Amino acid sequence: MRCAGSIAGLLTALTLLAGCGGNGPPTKEEYIEQAAPILKLFAQDLARLVPGIRQAPNPVLADARIVYLRNRTANSADALEGVEAPAEIRPEHRDLVAAIRQVSRLIGSFERKPGGERPRKLATLQVQLQQSRAGKALRAAVAAFDAKGYDLTSRP
Repeated sequence: MRCAGSIAGLLTALTLLAGCGGNGPPTKEEYIEQAAPILKLFAQDLARLVPGIRQAPNPVLADARIVYLRNRTANSADALEGVEAPAEIRPEHRDLVAAIRQVSRLIGSFERKPGGERPRKLATLQVQLQQSRAGKALRAAVAAFDAKGYDLTSRP
């Protein structure tokens, strides 16, 4: 009987623990705490690596930097996709992940194809990031978060 009582007590404790954190959607603060560092790293990568691509001393190094930035950007999208969003911003969260994926594909479109031809001039990379559909989608996604009071850009 004592064993049954211990098992019942253990089950009760596990049930209570299951209700503490991890169950249910995250709060706004929890979401920001998880998402903001990912977005900060994404923004830092763009700011640091885009000029390095344009200033690469040779096409091989430029391609290596493009692949690296494309992969880092895709990893940012994957990491953000792994963050659970509160119900009130799930559509905006999906849009932001999709926009980062678009930026990753745009960056990849600057990579030289087999045979040595570059489909786009490296000098236009910054302009494309600002004026392309991908860039506009990214700005719109961030603006949608701002409109709902989610400041994802000012966290350390």
